[in-house]
Amino acid sequence: MRLSHWLWCLLWLSSTLLAAPTYELEFNLQFKPESHQAFGEIRLGAGSDRVVQLDLAMDPGRYPEVELIEGQGSVERDGKRVLWRPQGPSVLRYRVVIDQRRANGAYRARYTDQWAIFRADHVFPAASVTVRGGARSRSHVSFRGPKDWHFETPYPRVKDQRFRVDIPARGFDRPVGWMIAGRIHV
Repeated sequence: MRLSHWLWCLLWLSSTLLAAPTYELEFNLQFKPESHQAFGEIRLGAGSDRVVQLDLAMDPGRYPEVELIEGQGSVERDGKRVLWRPQGPSVLRYRVVIDQRRANGAYRARYTDQWAIFRADHVFPAASVTVRGGARSRSHVSFRGPKDWHFETPYPRVKDQRFRVDIPARGFDRPVGWMIAGRIHV
C-alpha cells in the first residue's frame, strides 16, 4: 500500500514538472456604439518573456489601425499581416470593423447602436505564435461597453464580463465562435 502511494506521488510530481510553461493572454473588445466603432486589445501578461513573436492575420479592411500601446517591442504591418515582437508584458490595440456583408447583401456580422452579433474569430485575429520552451497560453476574453450592455459567449464566465478561453488542442487559445453583445436579455 505504501509503495502505491509513493508511486502516485512520483507520477503527480513528474507530471507537474513536465507540464508546459504558460503565459497570460487577455483579449478585450470595447464597443463604442455612439460612434459605431470597436477596439480590440491583445494583452500579454505574466510569462510573456516566453513569447518570441505573433504573426497576426490582420487585413487592413477589417483592422485599419494597429498600435503597441503598452510595453516594449516592435509592430510591423506587411499587407494583410502584422508581425508583433513583444519584449515582456505589452498590449497591442487595434480598431476592428464588425459589420460584414455577404455578396448577396445579407449580413455576416452586424453592429448597431443597440447590439452586435459576430464571430469572435473575425474580431480577434488568427496568429502563428513562436514561443520558447513549448509555452501555452492561459487565455481570457473580456468586454467593455455601455453600462446596460450584456455579453454572451460560448465560454464559461469567470467574473462579470470576463470569460475563460480554453481550447486544449491549441497552444494559443484565441476566442472563436459566435458572440452577442448589447441590450439583450438571455
